[in-house]
Amino acid sequence: MKRKVLLPWVSQIKTHLLQKTGLIQVILGPRQVGKTTSILEFLNKEYPDSHLYVAADRVFHSNPAWVRENWLEARRTRKLLVIDEIQKVANWAESIKALYDEDRRSQGKGVRCILLGSSSLEIQKGLTESLTGRFQLVRAHHWNYRESHEG
Repeated sequence: MKRKVLLPWVSQIKTHLLQKTGLIQVILGPRQVGKTTSILEFLNKEYPDSHLYVAADRVFHSNPAWVRENWLEARRTRKLLVIDEIQKVANWAESIKALYDEDRRSQGKGVRCILLGSSSLEIQKGLTESLTGRFQLVRAHHWNYRESHEG
């Protein structure tokens, strides 16, 4: 189903990416609201050859080394890194923080990153304890009546 109008939270991501703040974009929302589908649709249209999408729930042992491997690949290829289901990675917040800080110390712009996850306490805890000042939070909600009929 093609959408004529971007969902409000996708528009927020688009705006944040254009601002080039370097902050990690974190998309949180309940399961089955279309986070993955909507962000992939947006990225395939706006960044067709310049994003690297990986999903933690597709890997048998997604761990901090897996996060680092993908981050370094995005850095090497200068692509926007999108990690879906980030809450499934053990110690994900500490890993992302270390990689983000490493990029900032190198005085390069570093990896631009979008994290997707459910609105779980685990994610919110990681954001407040490890990533404070390093991210912009965008909440994905269920479609409203207008969005459902314009989609």
